[in-house]
Amino acid sequence: MIRIGDILLYKDKGFLARSIRFFTRSKYNHASVVVRKYSDHSFKIIESRLSFGVKYSKIHKDEIYEAVRHKNCPGISANDFEEICQPFIGKKLSCSELVAEIFMIFLLMFQDDMPTEDITPENIGSSKYTYGVEF
Repeated sequence: MIRIGDILLYKDKGFLARSIRFFTRSKYNHASVVVRKYSDHSFKIIESRLSFGVKYSKIHKDEIYEAVRHKNCPGISANDFEEICQPFIGKKLSCSELVAEIFMIFLLMFQDDMPTEDITPENIGSSKYTYGVEF
């Protein structure tokens, strides 16, 4: 089951999404992090999109392509995780850079010796530090 701190990976169908996957050589075009779970099987996430930067959104589990968990991610409450994420709101980062920056707060990385701005959704999904999560 998906929990707070899990990373959601997306495979959208639009032209921009396909272009992102092509140029990043990834099967994913977007990544976000779960901040809060709701009883209706939806989630509050933090994400970054080129058009608006970092913000909170609400999605339903049917919109998720894949979910992964960092092997060393600590269990954390929704309120505490949201407080950690709050300083990122409004910043202009790539979606993967946002995910990597959040996890760097816990001193966790996805690829050894790779700057956060170079991380792609594929690096997150295929990292030796992550594993798949059922949803």
